[in-house]
Amino acid sequence: MTFDGGWVMNVHKTPFACTLLILIACGLFPKAATAQYSISQCVSLAEQTKEAQKAHALKTLIHLARQHLTYCKQFMERDDYTTYLDTLALALNSDNQHGEALGVASRCLEVNAADFACIFDKADALRSLGRVSEAMSVVERSLSLPPITEFDARDKEILRNLKVQLSAVTRRDLPSSPPPMRFDDLPSTRIDPSRAEVPLKKDSGTFVVPVQINGAITLNFTVDSGAADVTVPSDVFSTLTRTGTISDADVIGEQTYVLANGSKEKSVTFTIRSLRVGDKVVENVRASVVPAQGGLLLGQSFLERFKSWSFDNTKQQLVLEPQ
Repeated sequence: MTFDGGWVMNVHKTPFACTLLILIACGLFPKAATAQYSISQCVSLAEQTKEAQKAHALKTLIHLARQHLTYCKQFMERDDYTTYLDTLALALNSDNQHGEALGVASRCLEVNAADFACIFDKADALRSLGRVSEAMSVVERSLSLPPITEFDARDKEILRNLKVQLSAVTRRDLPSSPPPMRFDDLPSTRIDPSRAEVPLKKDSGTFVVPVQINGAITLNFTVDSGAADVTVPSDVFSTLTRTGTISDADVIGEQTYVLANGSKEKSVTFTIRSLRVGDKVVENVRASVVPAQGGLLLGQSFLERFKSWSFDNTKQQLVLEPQ
């Protein structure tokens, strides 16, 4: 998602005196000096976040999610951003930090008012704070929203169950603070089995689509039906390997490709365990490494896994039809 304020800090050359003042200000107000992490740092951070989530290490998860939201914004689309806000709010609620969870969930809903997961986080925080009538109001308003994806439908069912709990509290049939849903009851993978319409982004005159690799990092790929495989430049591949997103076990071997000019070139081939485009997750996708000056291409090894795919030029979307 592109936010009005942008993600990247613009840095201009300044006279020495101004620079000194800036450094002094940064010492007094550290937030002003906030920089963004590199791709490799963000990939590593994402892997650590996943491990903390699996281990239900709430304090660690809260710390890592905040880091990711602070330093990796430039690599996030809207769905990535709200997913991390949901993860943070859910962990805060589970750690009994309900006031902070309420603030995070509210921020998430400013970005996407129909995010059912963040609606649940907000209602759960309000309930835990004893503000049951407000929680009920949040839940009832959400139940009038149509679920778009299968994940939405599941979260809406969770909200219906929460409404039953809240109604019981109102009637004093249950204690005023019923047990919250366990942290691991909410799966982290959002998959929609229906057709996907993925917004395209314009990058240097070319339309690209955000693709999440192995659940760790999202990069912009160009859709290229002429490419046999999904392709990844060698510098990106090195970063993914160094941070553990791609392991040695994922490497298949080498393959020789014939280029457009007739020349031949060898390339490392490997398996991407999961590629996520929109709400579609395709597992075990063949990919190849190209020179660093090459591009990130979404080729046939991904596209052929769908019944059909097309561009909607009017809506500027990539449309994927499942098998």
